[in-house]
Amino acid sequence: MTPYLCYGRKDRKVEFQDSTITRHVARMMESCGIDRVVALDVHNPSAFDNAYRIPAWNLACAQLFAERLVPLLADEVTTVVSPDLGGIKRAEQFRQALAQLLARPVAMAMVEKHRQHTQLSGECLVGNVAGSTVVLFDDMISTGQTLLRAAQACHRAGASRILAAATHGLFTTAGALFESGMFERILVADSITPLRLPAACRAQLDIVDTSALVAQRLMP
Repeated sequence: MTPYLCYGRKDRKVEFQDSTITRHVARMMESCGIDRVVALDVHNPSAFDNAYRIPAWNLACAQLFAERLVPLLADEVTTVVSPDLGGIKRAEQFRQALAQLLARPVAMAMVEKHRQHTQLSGECLVGNVAGSTVVLFDDMISTGQTLLRAAQACHRAGASRILAAATHGLFTTAGALFESGMFERILVADSITPLRLPAACRAQLDIVDTSALVAQRLMP
């Protein structure tokens, strides 16, 4: 069981003779005699499936996050926002789960993002979030810059509240995301202990228990 599969973002070549680390990690794990891999919300499900020659299961946490968020949304107009183009399928899966639990339509939107080495750019918000409670949904929070840029775009477009949910909370810049004042609450799964976060930031953080999801998949 690998709740957070490290090096999962390095799943394709972006430069000449670039290495695909996902495949190397898979070979290393297989050589150790591992006969099955179970992970939570991998960065690229297709790359994950193709990297392993042993059974590899990717467990989606969208339903768990939807269940946790329903009490916070009441009867408010709600829009799920993907913070980049690559996360649209993931966010759409979550949007469908949320709409089913709320028993009402939930809108969808997306924020443009371009990455050049460590620099992010892109300002365009596709979709209408004016007067809406926005839920930004992603697979992980590392520095938090992607979520923060998306939240700022939604705020400028008139969103009334902004929540965020991401499976893996790395928080490599500690509490910088929380200090922005953009987010009412941020939800992460229990795949990584948020050791980097100062105690003051944890009041805004909800940690979602994934043990039932894993146990259900592993039950014979």
